[in-house]
Amino acid sequence: MTVTYCSRFFLRILITSLILAAINNAEASKPCENIAGKFVSIEGKIEFGNDSQRERQIATLESSLCQNDMIYVGANSRAAVALVNEAVLRLDQNTTMRLVDVAAKSEKRSMLELVIGSFKSFSRPPRTFAVNTPYLNGSIEGTESPCELKAIAHSLPCMKARSLPLTHKAS
Repeated sequence: MTVTYCSRFFLRILITSLILAAINNAEASKPCENIAGKFVSIEGKIEFGNDSQRERQIATLESSLCQNDMIYVGANSRAAVALVNEAVLRLDQNTTMRLVDVAAKSEKRSMLELVIGSFKSFSRPPRTFAVNTPYLNGSIEGTESPCELKAIAHSLPCMKARSLPLTHKAS
Protein backbone atom coordinates (compact mmCIF):
# COMPACT_ATOMS: atom_id res chain seq x y z
CA MET A 1 0.00 0.00 0.00
CA THR A 2 2.88 2.39 0.76
CA VAL A 3 4.45 1.75 -2.64
CA THR A 4 1.18 2.56 -4.41
CA TYR A 5 0.73 5.78 -2.39
CA CYS A 6 4.32 6.87 -3.17
CA SER A 7 3.88 6.02 -6.84
CA ARG A 8 0.71 8.10 -7.09
CA PHE A 9 2.38 10.98 -5.24
CA PHE A 10 5.35 11.06 -7.63
CA LEU A 11 3.07 10.62 -10.63
CA ARG A 12 1.08 13.70 -9.55
CA ILE A 13 4.30 15.70 -9.14
CA LEU A 14 5.47 14.59 -12.59
CA ILE A 15 2.17 15.50 -14.28
CA THR A 16 2.06 18.90 -12.52
CA SER A 17 5.64 19.61 -13.60
CA LEU A 18 4.87 18.72 -17.22
CA ILE A 19 1.79 20.96 -17.24
CA LEU A 20 3.75 23.90 -15.80
CA ALA A 21 6.55 23.37 -18.32
CA ALA A 22 4.03 23.35 -21.19
CA ILE A 23 2.46 26.58 -19.95
CA ASN A 24 5.88 28.28 -19.69
CA ASN A 25 6.82 27.06 -23.17
CA ALA A 26 3.55 28.34 -24.64
CA GLU A 27 4.09 31.76 -23.03
CA ALA A 28 7.65 31.97 -24.41
CA SER A 29 6.59 31.07 -27.95
CA LYS A 30 3.63 33.49 -28.12
CA PRO A 31 3.90 35.88 -31.04
CA CYS A 32 4.11 39.51 -30.06
CA GLU A 33 1.58 42.21 -30.84
CA ASN A 34 4.10 44.65 -32.32
CA ILE A 35 6.44 42.77 -34.64
CA ALA A 36 9.61 44.75 -35.34
CA GLY A 37 11.22 42.43 -37.89
CA LYS A 38 12.54 38.96 -38.64
CA PHE A 39 15.83 37.23 -39.27
CA VAL A 40 16.67 36.85 -42.97
CA SER A 41 20.22 35.54 -42.60
CA ILE A 42 21.91 33.73 -39.72
CA GLU A 43 25.51 32.55 -39.53
CA GLY A 44 26.84 31.14 -36.28
CA LYS A 45 25.34 31.61 -32.82
CA ILE A 46 22.53 34.19 -32.72
CA GLU A 47 20.16 34.53 -29.76
CA PHE A 48 17.34 36.91 -28.93
CA GLY A 49 14.92 37.64 -26.13
CA ASN A 50 13.40 40.35 -23.98
CA ASP A 51 13.04 41.23 -20.32
CA SER A 52 9.85 39.21 -19.87
CA GLN A 53 11.55 35.97 -20.96
CA ARG A 54 13.76 34.11 -18.55
CA GLU A 55 16.03 32.58 -21.17
CA ARG A 56 17.32 33.66 -24.55
CA GLN A 57 15.98 31.86 -27.59
CA ILE A 58 18.12 30.48 -30.41
CA ALA A 59 17.39 32.50 -33.57
CA THR A 60 16.06 30.77 -36.68
CA LEU A 61 14.85 32.14 -40.00
CA GLU A 62 11.29 31.61 -38.74
CA SER A 63 11.90 33.78 -35.64
CA SER A 64 9.97 37.04 -35.42
CA LEU A 65 11.44 39.93 -33.47
CA CYS A 66 9.25 42.08 -31.26
CA GLN A 67 9.60 45.67 -30.14
CA ASN A 68 12.17 45.87 -27.31
CA ASP A 69 13.81 42.52 -28.15
CA MET A 70 17.55 42.17 -27.59
CA ILE A 71 19.65 40.46 -30.28
CA TYR A 72 22.89 38.76 -29.24
CA VAL A 73 25.39 37.90 -31.98
CA GLY A 74 28.17 35.58 -30.83
CA ALA A 75 31.83 35.37 -31.81
CA ASN A 76 32.48 34.45 -35.45
CA SER A 77 28.77 34.98 -36.19
CA ARG A 78 26.62 37.48 -38.05
CA ALA A 79 22.98 38.09 -38.83
CA ALA A 80 20.72 40.14 -41.08
CA VAL A 81 17.38 41.42 -39.81
CA ALA A 82 14.62 42.76 -42.07
CA LEU A 83 12.66 45.40 -40.18
CA VAL A 84 8.99 46.26 -40.68
CA ASN A 85 10.03 49.65 -42.13
CA GLU A 86 11.78 47.82 -45.01
CA ALA A 87 15.27 48.53 -43.72
CA VAL A 88 17.79 45.72 -43.30
CA LEU A 89 20.27 45.62 -40.42
CA ARG A 90 23.43 43.56 -40.81
CA LEU A 91 24.85 42.78 -37.39
CA ASP A 92 28.51 41.88 -37.04
CA GLN A 93 30.05 39.41 -34.60
CA ASN A 94 30.02 40.19 -30.87
CA THR A 95 27.12 42.63 -31.22
CA THR A 96 24.33 43.22 -28.72
CA MET A 97 21.44 45.41 -29.86
CA ARG A 98 17.91 46.23 -28.67
CA LEU A 99 15.10 47.06 -31.10
CA VAL A 100 13.64 49.77 -28.87
CA ASP A 101 11.00 51.22 -31.20
CA VAL A 102 10.93 50.27 -34.88
CA ALA A 103 8.45 52.50 -36.69
CA ALA A 104 6.48 50.80 -39.45
CA LYS A 105 6.02 54.06 -41.37
CA SER A 106 9.04 55.30 -43.31
CA GLU A 107 8.56 58.95 -42.33
CA LYS A 108 8.85 58.14 -38.62
CA ARG A 109 12.16 57.71 -36.79
CA SER A 110 13.00 54.27 -35.41
CA MET A 111 15.02 53.86 -32.22
CA LEU A 112 17.77 51.29 -31.71
CA GLU A 113 20.06 50.70 -28.75
CA LEU A 114 23.56 49.47 -29.54
CA VAL A 115 25.11 48.00 -26.40
CA ILE A 116 28.32 46.87 -28.10
CA GLY A 117 29.43 45.77 -31.55
CA SER A 118 28.57 47.07 -34.98
CA PHE A 119 25.78 47.07 -37.51
CA LYS A 120 25.08 48.47 -40.94
CA SER A 121 21.64 49.56 -42.12
CA PHE A 122 20.48 49.36 -45.73
CA SER A 123 17.27 50.85 -47.04
CA ARG A 124 15.65 52.26 -50.16
CA PRO A 125 14.32 54.96 -49.71
CA PRO A 126 16.31 56.57 -46.85
CA ARG A 127 15.29 55.78 -43.27
CA THR A 128 16.08 57.63 -40.04
CA PHE A 129 17.29 55.80 -36.93
CA ALA A 130 18.04 57.19 -33.48
CA VAL A 131 20.87 55.12 -32.04
CA ASN A 132 21.45 55.10 -28.30
CA THR A 133 24.69 53.73 -26.87
CA PRO A 134 26.13 53.69 -23.35
CA TYR A 135 28.42 56.58 -24.38
CA LEU A 136 26.45 58.80 -26.75
CA ASN A 137 23.18 59.24 -28.58
CA GLY A 138 22.97 59.99 -32.27
CA SER A 139 20.87 59.75 -35.38
CA ILE A 140 21.65 58.30 -38.77
CA GLU A 141 19.66 59.03 -41.87
CA GLY A 142 20.22 57.59 -45.30
CA THR A 143 20.32 54.51 -47.43
CA GLU A 144 23.52 52.92 -46.14
CA SER A 145 24.75 53.68 -42.62
CA PRO A 146 27.36 51.78 -40.61
CA CYS A 147 27.56 52.19 -36.83
CA GLU A 148 30.21 50.70 -34.53
CA LEU A 149 30.68 50.72 -30.76
CA LYS A 150 33.77 49.21 -29.16
CA ALA A 151 34.61 49.00 -25.48
CA ILE A 152 36.75 52.17 -25.52
CA ALA A 153 35.88 53.96 -28.77
CA HIS A 154 32.86 54.70 -30.91
CA SER A 155 32.28 55.84 -34.46
CA LEU A 156 29.31 56.74 -36.63
CA PRO A 157 30.72 57.00 -40.15
CA CYS A 158 28.16 57.26 -42.93
CA MET A 159 28.17 56.45 -46.64
CA LYS A 160 25.47 58.01 -48.82
CA ALA A 161 23.88 59.17 -45.60
CA ARG A 162 23.69 62.14 -43.30
CA SER A 163 24.96 61.90 -39.74
CA LEU A 164 22.87 64.10 -37.48
CA PRO A 165 24.29 65.82 -34.35
CA LEU A 166 25.41 63.60 -31.51
CA THR A 167 24.55 64.22 -27.87
CA HIS A 168 27.08 63.04 -25.32
CA LYS A 169 25.50 61.26 -22.36
CA ALA A 170 26.19 62.75 -18.97
CA SER A 171 27.57 60.29 -16.41
